[in-house]
Amino acid sequence: MDIRKQEIPADIVHDIFIRLRAKSLMRFRSISKNWCNTIDSFPFANKHISTRVAADEEPELLPLSYFPGVATGNEHSFIYDGNVIKESDIPILEFSKDGNYVHNVAYGLLCFQNRNFLGRELFLCNPVRGEFLKLPQPLPATLGNELYYEVMAWYGIGFDSTTNSYKIIQVRSFPTCINGFPDWFLDRNFESQVYTLGTHSWRLISSSVSLSSQVRGVSANGDMHWLNWNNKIEQASITSFDFKKEEFMETPLPNFGYKQHYKKNLLINLKGFLAIVSFPSDQYIDIWVLKDYENKEWAREYRISTQVWAREQDNTCVIRSDLCFWENKNFSVGVCSNGLFLEAYSYSRIFVVDLITNRIWYMECPKSYRSFGRTLFSYTGSVLSLRNFGN
Repeated sequence: MDIRKQEIPADIVHDIFIRLRAKSLMRFRSISKNWCNTIDSFPFANKHISTRVAADEEPELLPLSYFPGVATGNEHSFIYDGNVIKESDIPILEFSKDGNYVHNVAYGLLCFQNRNFLGRELFLCNPVRGEFLKLPQPLPATLGNELYYEVMAWYGIGFDSTTNSYKIIQVRSFPTCINGFPDWFLDRNFESQVYTLGTHSWRLISSSVSLSSQVRGVSANGDMHWLNWNNKIEQASITSFDFKKEEFMETPLPNFGYKQHYKKNLLINLKGFLAIVSFPSDQYIDIWVLKDYENKEWAREYRISTQVWAREQDNTCVIRSDLCFWENKNFSVGVCSNGLFLEAYSYSRIFVVDLITNRIWYMECPKSYRSFGRTLFSYTGSVLSLRNFGN
């Protein structure tokens, strides 16, 4: 018997594929029709998404648009390899010349708006597959005028495990109108709607919530989360959206044991878990992880000194006493291999919080890294095909 003609059993192929990176799988699609069908199947893509998080696939950093209209042309990703930050050899995606605004990155998908003279169109993109999906227009406003400068909207991607479907939540706010004109001094109105991928329209839901204007959402545990601030009671909270129940809920904050400055806390997805980066003093930072999502039990997983380290040209490690980590007022955060990538707005400095060495490293970025007008997203590739949900 010629063993070269024997096919590898399908279950063994499946077990191997589930552990590989999305970019590798996309190359293997061309080897055989059976392999292509396996990789393209919806059940495989779902399992691969959950497995690759547990396998700690190396996330890529995407510095994308913070202000509307900034994301245009080729966009490269950046990877921290444990020593330096490297730019991808080829662009991870290419935007049109019209202004684009990225709302959320999750499950290997980017949710963004294209803002051109025709209006605001909403898209999903899978960069690994090079696929784009234009989404239906959200339902018309019911609480006010839907003029560009009068509406603020937040979007988030989630997974409903009860129906095995992906969904998008939109929360939008409107000013209170008096005699047909917006009154910006009155409280804003909020409403929410949900879109299930593969369907034809959005659905208004009865559950809604008030969000802070600058809040940015994080997808974790299948749901969407925002670190929110209530001006009336001057209190921070985590507002979560349950995609299974299609309801908003409050996820309790950790019992920090010390006074917190809300604006210095950062909400992240750390290896599939919801987590908070906390700045309790000028001596160290803490990372709290919601290990038990059902019972909402937090644990402080890391406490790291704010002493800043750097690598010299001869690869020796030195303490940079001239760099004060604590003086940076605000950070943009992304999750990278082995830790966190923090960009300081105030001084345009880049730090990597390495969770292997438990050190904060000052990093030099490639000259192509553009920080102005951008915020950081963490991206991990997915083989989920948008063709499952439309043309």
